[in-house]
Amino acid sequence: MGAWKVDPDSIAAIQSGVDWVTLTTPAPECPDDTLELGQAIVREEVAQGAKRKEFRWKGYRGQAVEHCAWGLRPDSAYLRVSSCLASTNLTRLLSLGGRPTRVDHQTTITLSKPVTQFGSRTLRSTGRRQSHRGAPVERLRSTSTRGLWIGRLASRSSKLHQRVYDKGVEAKIAPRGIIWRIESELKEEAAEWTWGELREAKEPSVYSQSVCRWLLERFGSSWPLPTSIASISAPVLSVRRHPEVEETLAWLRKQTRGAVVRLWDAGYRIELLEALGLWGLVRPVDPRGDRGTDGDVPERRSTDLAD
Repeated sequence: MGAWKVDPDSIAAIQSGVDWVTLTTPAPECPDDTLELGQAIVREEVAQGAKRKEFRWKGYRGQAVEHCAWGLRPDSAYLRVSSCLASTNLTRLLSLGGRPTRVDHQTTITLSKPVTQFGSRTLRSTGRRQSHRGAPVERLRSTSTRGLWIGRLASRSSKLHQRVYDKGVEAKIAPRGIIWRIESELKEEAAEWTWGELREAKEPSVYSQSVCRWLLERFGSSWPLPTSIASISAPVLSVRRHPEVEETLAWLRKQTRGAVVRLWDAGYRIELLEALGLWGLVRPVDPRGDRGTDGDVPERRSTDLAD
């Protein structure tokens, strides 16, 4: 299937930038600058009316607001900044000496008229996946009960993960199909690589858009925007999951997949989801009308990206 491009005349605005940064500063490095910046951002947000709360995670203890958290434990300092705070504080974050463990880039496209199939068309495979190590790319989509469409490339446990979703619906600021976001999530050595590139970038927003394009093409999808943004080159970055994850998934495929499929096809979907502890997390699809079942379940899932 060939590449798909959105109609240039339908594009009202394009905005790109860093959307998430997680930094850790392990001992014996001095964590003072990491903590000081986290404390400063929290104070600034509280002064603007944000609610401060206690932060505890994996032994870290500190404070947090909605899009920023800092913490300290005996062996490390921790700082997480997300959403608009990540882009507005990027210069301050890049000045720190901490080790990046996760960095997200985003490109948000505002259209003058709705394109409800933007996400599914963007994530479809072109058959030209770039060669790299790792497990086959997973292509998933889901639609929440309130109409939020989100598609994903690769597992969330992967070092490289991409999602495309309807930002207008997610943020409750636009009807379906108007505002779309492409997000690229890079962890571990991928985060370290992109953080180093950001330090050298003359235009961080342009670089963020380039990363979003690079990862789409790396996973075998096409960049949907008819812009002149260049695709970047990157070192070989493994997307292979942790060995324990692979072993567990292999065991599930071998030992339980057959029974699960039989029960699902026989109509025991609710019972199956309850037995697996997934009821309330996954919404079964009604094959007669592609409608989710009644009940307090947040989303339906499908692996078919061809609307």
